[in-house]
Amino acid sequence: MKLYLYIGLLLCLFVSCSETDQVDYSQLSVSFPKTKIDTGESSGILDIPVILSGCEDKEPLSVKVACSTTAQTALEGVDYELLTPTVTFSTCGTATVQIRLINNDVITEEIKTFSLRLTVETPEVQLRTPEAQIYIINDDAKKYAIPGHYTLTAENYTDGTKYSSAVGGVEIVQDVEFPERYYMRQMILQNGENVLPLSQADDLYFTVDVNGKMSMPIKQNIGNYGKGNGSTVGLTADGYTSNDPIGIQISYGRRLVFGPNALAGIYVNSANQLTIYYALKNIVLEKVIE
Repeated sequence: MKLYLYIGLLLCLFVSCSETDQVDYSQLSVSFPKTKIDTGESSGILDIPVILSGCEDKEPLSVKVACSTTAQTALEGVDYELLTPTVTFSTCGTATVQIRLINNDVITEEIKTFSLRLTVETPEVQLRTPEAQIYIINDDAKKYAIPGHYTLTAENYTDGTKYSSAVGGVEIVQDVEFPERYYMRQMILQNGENVLPLSQADDLYFTVDVNGKMSMPIKQNIGNYGKGNGSTVGLTADGYTSNDPIGIQISYGRRLVFGPNALAGIYVNSANQLTIYYALKNIVLEKVIE
């Protein structure tokens, strides 16, 4: 009799513990940490993290997530290949979706894009961010002679007003001490009588890394426009400021196209409020054939 009672007590304890430790799948969620991802065409393998949250990292579970892509200006099999059609989580944490980027050396008009979509196959688990947008930036800068004279064009971020520099009015020169850095001199836009210098301090610059990827760092000093010392910052399509460098791609062999983020010059006023000098989108530097 005592033996049966002892076994029964052990069974009760076991069931109780199992029920206590069981994961509540309705509290789990799958998401991308970033929904907009920039990468160079020659980057090779692109690792994209996917996060499962809602429980302790060591709690055992099984969650299956299917991955698929939707071609836009980038084409599957031509510009990229999905290597991870499914990810399976055994605990909460981070898994990786891998995409192989195909460097086909084809220069296109726009930054090539496609989307990566997640579909949760495990019942009850929530999908917080189902899709990420991938921007493939043409990074053939090594094959392109950057220094020279360019014509700068851009549009006002809010109302689309078009601005342009003088033909060949912008000169790009390479830094002797830091050869990965290229300065853009005389970045001055005009629309009628409205003249807009993008910097009244240091020349703005962009960089080219060892893989040929081009980008313009933010937080560059643009001087005092009479309202306080300012600096550059990126702007997303939703109007949010971004600390990410602004990507640059080569188009048609002579054009430097900035994006997808826009460029803004900002300062903090006496009331400690962020104020905008200028905000520009669709920025293009087109080289003048000399």
